[in-house]
Amino acid sequence: GDGVLGGCGSDLDNRTYLFVARLYSFFTKTIESAETVAEDSSTAGGGNDTDSTITGSKTFDSLRHLLHVEDCATNGSTLTTRRRRRISPRIMSEGRRVIQFDHNAFDAELNRYELPQLRPEERPNDEYIQQHSFGSFLYHLPERALAAVGCAIGLTLTELIRRSLNSCPTAPVGRQQQQQVQQMQQQEKMGYENIRRILDVTRYYARFGNVYPLVRMVDIKTNLAYRFITVKGHVTKAKPKRLRVVTADFQCGKCGEQFP
Repeated sequence: GDGVLGGCGSDLDNRTYLFVARLYSFFTKTIESAETVAEDSSTAGGGNDTDSTITGSKTFDSLRHLLHVEDCATNGSTLTTRRRRRISPRIMSEGRRVIQFDHNAFDAELNRYELPQLRPEERPNDEYIQQHSFGSFLYHLPERALAAVGCAIGLTLTELIRRSLNSCPTAPVGRQQQQQVQQMQQQEKMGYENIRRILDVTRYYARFGNVYPLVRMVDIKTNLAYRFITVKGHVTKAKPKRLRVVTADFQCGKCGEQFP
């Protein structure tokens, strides 16, 4: 399934807005955790966007293609180095962006973030799952849940832009160096303004794989209508779409009177 910011219209209810805030907080924390990584000094090195994976978070791996990762500082002992990374939105063309998540990994990481008292092998109680979990929200109201994910991704990228624009590097001593830094800051600001314009007209679709329950085609019943499920089957025939008249008005060819 997929969803988009505003895909449900402008009448999102309070529960949907609550999930937007929860998911935004989760995405922001996931990216912040990826900005500082401890690693062995023998493998540490400079460069931009060189690591295939930065953290063990599958959620961050799903968001990675939307982000630009840059090494900006190191600190630590001679044996262990902590690399500070600067993460910002990647400059992309306008249009549709699809983000693929693993449903089980996403749900587990979100639960660990919101319920830190749980041990890795534990799962939330049934009451929490039914009333407050994102998995239940996605299953029962998939259109609103997917729209909430897309909205939270857009808000997260916008926050990264705001944070980058407000960050002020330490000014060097020399006048010439100060002028160079000011010029770089101006170019960077123009770049982020361009990214902000792109974000305003870009739609973010969330798609989830590895979704349960897995339902066979012959087992689809009316009680599964409007639910978020995985369907397994074989496509035997595909036909082109045919237009169907939903509403029509008729006009008299003589007097011009219209009939709804």
